[in-house]
Amino acid sequence: DGKYTSALDQYDIAETVTPNNPLIWLGRANAELGAGFFMRAEGHLRQALTTDKALLMGQYDLTGMLGEERLTKLVGDLKEIASKEPTKPTAVFLLAYVAYNTGHEVQALGYLDMAEKRAPDQAGFYKMLREHWSLPDETKPGTGATPTPKPTPELNK
Repeated sequence: DGKYTSALDQYDIAETVTPNNPLIWLGRANAELGAGFFMRAEGHLRQALTTDKALLMGQYDLTGMLGEERLTKLVGDLKEIASKEPTKPTAVFLLAYVAYNTGHEVQALGYLDMAEKRAPDQAGFYKMLREHWSLPDETKPGTGATPTPKPTPELNK
């Protein structure tokens, strides 16, 4: 319902009951993404996905969670940040997460490639995502195909 900060309050309560629960971190990250708290969202996504690799097996319905209009606004904001901060991986990683979780796997891989180029010291994290996300075979590393993210109607409105 667009009440992202209220959702964050609920995640605070949930974390007091069940501390160190990666599902809570994932839910919190999605709420932070919806609220536009991008640095916090990235941190909680990394925390959740590296703590419980089973969470990498899911593809989450971000359109259903955040709404198409909100996602479109967030993607625009993230693209603007990514262009203004060409050496920082945060916005590009979040664009990969959004693309993957809205059914744009090839685009997600392109953003992962960009994020890794911006932060080669974090290559292990991006490799982990590539290995666990269901990405098309022809775009997996080692095949010579490195996609460039292209605008799609869903992510470019």
